[in-house]
Parts: sequence; C-alpha cells; structure tokens
Amino acid sequence: MKKLIVLFLTLSLTLFAQEINQHPKKVIKRTEDSTTQRHYKPLKPINQHTFNTVEEALSDTSELRTLNLAGKNLTSISPSIAKFTQLEVLDLSNNSISSLPKEIAYVKTLKVLRLSNNQFTKFPEILKELPNLETLDLSSNKISELPEKPIVFPQLKNMLLARNQFKIFKNIDFPLLNTLDLSFNQLEQLPELTLPATKLTNLNLANNKIKSIGTSIQKFSGLRRLTLSNNRIETISKDIASLAYLNFLRLDNNRLTQVPIGLANIQTLTVLDLSNNPIATFSISENGFPALSNLILNNINSDKFPTEIFGIPNLRALSLVGNKNLNLNGISLLTKLEILKISNCNLTEIPKEVFKLSKLKELDVSNNKISAIPSEISKLTELIRLNISFNELQSLPSEIVSLGALQILNANNNQLTKLPDEIQRLTNLRNLQLRKNKFPDSEMEKIKQSFPKVSVMF
Repeated sequence: MKKLIVLFLTLSLTLFAQEINQHPKKVIKRTEDSTTQRHYKPLKPINQHTFNTVEEALSDTSELRTLNLAGKNLTSISPSIAKFTQLEVLDLSNNSISSLPKEIAYVKTLKVLRLSNNQFTKFPEILKELPNLETLDLSSNKISELPEKPIVFPQLKNMLLARNQFKIFKNIDFPLLNTLDLSFNQLEQLPELTLPATKLTNLNLANNKIKSIGTSIQKFSGLRRLTLSNNRIETISKDIASLAYLNFLRLDNNRLTQVPIGLANIQTLTVLDLSNNPIATFSISENGFPALSNLILNNINSDKFPTEIFGIPNLRALSLVGNKNLNLNGISLLTKLEILKISNCNLTEIPKEVFKLSKLKELDVSNNKISAIPSEISKLTELIRLNISFNELQSLPSEIVSLGALQILNANNNQLTKLPDEIQRLTNLRNLQLRKNKFPDSEMEKIKQSFPKVSVMF
C-alpha cells in the first residue's frame, strides 16, 4: 500500500512539473502578484545597445536611457531625436557633426551630452533649452564663436571645452558648475563671468596665451584646483590670496621671475608647481605657505637659486630636477621632508646637508656625475626608494646596510663591478635594478643567489 501511495505522489509531482513547463505564464499569474511579475520581467541591457543612426534606435525610444552613436561617421542628427523622451545620456563624439537640430530641445531629460571630436565652429545655443544637463563635452572641435547674449545652464556641473579656438570666454553662466576645462585654446585672459563661480572647484586653463592673473581671479573663490600651465604669465595679482580653498596650483612653463606674496597667504595650498619659470625671488611672509607639502621647482635655472623655499615649514615632497645652479644650503631646515628629487642637476657629489634629512623616504639623484656615495648615507634610515642611476659609480659603500627600510634600489647605468656583501642584509629589499653596469657573469650569478626573493634586473 505504501509503495502505491509513493508511486501516486511521484506521478502527481511529475504531471505538475510538466504543467508548469507547458504553461509557465498561467502558473505565474496564479502565484505572483503584479509587482512580482514586473520584478522578474527580463530587462533589456540598454547600455549594451549599439546603433548606427538615430532612426535605428527609434524602436526603443520608450525605454532608452543611454544612446551611444560615437564614431559612426555621422554628419548630422535627425530631428527624430525629439522622440527620445526618456534619454539621459547621449554620446555623439568622434563624428563630423557641425550643428544640432532644434528638436533636441524636446529631450528635457538629457543629463550627459558628449560632442567631442566633431566639426562645431559655433557654440550650440540650442543647448540652453536642456534644463537638466549636467555634463557637456565639446572638446576637440573648432569652436571660436560664443553666444552674443548671455545664456544660463542651471544644472550644469561639468563643461569640457578643451582644444577649441576660443580667444575669449563670456556669455555663458553656470551657477552649479564644478569643473571647467578650457585648456588648449587661445585665451588671453581669464573667463568672463557675470556672477562669481562659487561652486567651481576645478578650472583648467593650461596651454593658452594668458599673460597675467588680475583681480578678476576673485570671482573664482571656490576653486580647489587651478591649472595654468603653459601660458605666458608674468604677473599675478595679490588677489589670488582670495582663493581660500585652493589646494592644487600648477603654474609651470610660464614667465614668472618672482613668486608673489599672495601665494604664500593661501592657507590651504598643498601642491604648487612652478617648474620652467625663471624664478629668482620666492617671497615667503611670516607663517607663509602653512599647508604646502609638495613643491615642484624643476628647471627654473635663474641666476640665483631661491633658497627661501627652505623656510616653508611643512614641506614633505620637493622636486628640483634639472637645476644646474642648485644650492641646497639650508635644506636641512626641512625637517619633515620625505621625498627629494635632485636628478639632472650636474652634481658631482650628493650635498652633505641631504644626509641630515632623517625623515627621507625617497631620494632621487639620478642623471648626475656622482662618482661615490658617502658613508653618511647610513643616516637615512627611513629611506624606502633610492635612485642613483645614470651616474659614474664604481662601487657602493658597505654602510648601505643601514638602510633597513629600503625596498627599491635603482643603480642602472653606472660602472659597478660588484656589490658589497653587506647588502644581503637588506631584508626589505624587493626590487634591485642593475642594468648597464660592468658586472662579470660570476658576480651576477652571485647577486641572484643572494637575493632569491628580490626582483633583480641586469
């Protein structure tokens, strides 16, 4: 009897399973409510859709949120774009488009519009009709003309206009803008704004033709990052001190002969790049540069090296690459310095004061004419990276064993024939670069056996 019952149950379950497989919709309708049905409904991978034209995408206009038409050799956009009433991201980059249809104004949901690498010569004013636009990329076009009357983008947060032909930037306002990239244009002055750009935190004006930074800099009071590399700047107004939140400033490759006192008064500035300027005077007021931790002064090569920098109290990284008139007298005052780069400075020896920097974790003296490493190297007990490549070293001192924290040693392109036996006791060493030296085969084999867990490169 029990066997018959088991057999009956088995047959019933089998028939029930077949019923489910044959009529799945019927079963779901009986067992799931409408909310659950929508939850389990397969979703189209919208972001994976690929189309060649707007017309091809029309079948999905009711659901499409992202439309990617980048690199499709398009010369125009169909007025049918108006039918994409749910579209949020439109990528039209890398085409040959020179204008937009007025119908794009109907896509009110659009948040991101990418138009880079096209053929625009005028700023498309129709975009002011897109109230929800947050990111606009018009970089790498040929735009030189701006709107004749002011227009406003109320929600725009990122505007990318690099690599165009602007000589002046005006008549565009953006109360919520966070990032503005106008690099690689032909600007001769700062962007003109009707209202202060208090929300703007990142402004890139690199590779333009700006000659001075005047009082109008005050309108950018919310800036945290300012890039002015590769311009023609000779003077900077003291009003730059009004940038009370600025922590990153690049002024490399300009024509500054002195550093204005206003810079020293920016209480939040942590990174400053003044490379490739003929700086002879570095003005530092009392308590100046209180937050500056990273200073880059590569290739300044003025008649007088600005030793005033050694009075900056909290420097942790200092790059002085390429300075042939380097003067490090007083550098020992930088008691918090952790990174020092003095490569390509025509040095014949490492200045003695460097060995007083007991907190150093990285020292780069590569590309000089140094023939010996003094025993004082043993004082740099916290050193993690040491680059002595491209010098004239024939040997290394046994005192190098004192560098117990050393992990990376680059001694490429010297005249080394052997390493001191003591170097084996550097238990934290992970990378040892010894290319283009004069090691005999037997010494190379010995070194490899001495460092079985170290990446050794000959």
